[in-house]
Amino acid sequence: MGKLRARFERDLILYVRQMAWLHAVPRPDPDRQQGQPAQLPKPVSRLEQMKRAGKTPQYPPNPSPHLVRRLIDIGLVESTGMDRQPLSWREINEYGQTVSPPLSSWEKRLIRRLSSDYLAESRAAEDEYRGPPWAGPQTDDDADAEDAALRALLG
Repeated sequence: MGKLRARFERDLILYVRQMAWLHAVPRPDPDRQQGQPAQLPKPVSRLEQMKRAGKTPQYPPNPSPHLVRRLIDIGLVESTGMDRQPLSWREINEYGQTVSPPLSSWEKRLIRRLSSDYLAESRAAEDEYRGPPWAGPQTDDDADAEDAALRALLG
């Protein structure tokens, strides 16, 4: 594989991992919950938390919006009886035969890899302390909000 394709795939994987991190619903640390009341707010995804806080989620540059759209069209992952799994080759092949233009073999392999990476990141991102795979440039508003939160915490 050429260097250009390797960089393309690496950038696309980063974009999909960032999507997974934003879509994940963080689980609270069980050690931190000891002695807390059983009534906890309904957990929501990081993306929903950001929207409620009035923040715009940041994504890395997307080198191939059409492939991301195709991945979303197929489904990011498959639901099986007990758990989620990466897209099966059968699903990818059937989708690839129904679209125009049909998916090439390298696109099918990449979609399978993106689905697998999305699933892995979404599972890892359930840890409430896990940072994003990609952090964009910090804005002045972000810095001011962090300073205000620190001042409120420290008094």
